[in-house]
Amino acid sequence: ESDYQKERDQILRNTESLLRQKKTKRSSSSSTDVGGGGGIGSSGNKCGTQFVRTQDHGLKDEYVTPMFDVTWGPALAVFSTVMESANGTMGFLLSIASDNEIELAAENAASATEVCLSGFQLAIRIAALCGNVTAGSAFVHALSNFSLLGTGRLLEYRHVRCIQTLLEIGRDDGELLGNSW
Repeated sequence: ESDYQKERDQILRNTESLLRQKKTKRSSSSSTDVGGGGGIGSSGNKCGTQFVRTQDHGLKDEYVTPMFDVTWGPALAVFSTVMESANGTMGFLLSIASDNEIELAAENAASATEVCLSGFQLAIRIAALCGNVTAGSAFVHALSNFSLLGTGRLLEYRHVRCIQTLLEIGRDDGELLGNSW
């Protein structure tokens, strides 16, 4: 078994243990039902799942922050990989693919770019709200690198969308960015 697999398993065990401990502390200190009472998901839900707004019950520090702390690095890696490869195969496809296949590949690349940019925006917002300065700076820095501003290189669709996304983040969430801007 590789060191990576052992480390991953240990992180999972630690996270599960921490969440179980916090859940038992919460249930023993509170006798009220967190999810009941006409909240989101309490009416018209066939499977009986109850949803809880984290801001109403103080669960951000208990659940959201630890989950984000564990997942932001892999999420950044996935978004970055997809952004780098979104249009990378177009030159290769031009020589072997039909016009219809090229058009579908371009649509797929545009769709993948939009999903990644949405992920960048949400991750930057969550990082700021959870107080994770390192993650917020890493996402903003990666997004600014993908914009190719100041490089003198030809901008493609994905690079222009990165610039637009950076401007949207600055406009909508500027007060959350701190020094990462």
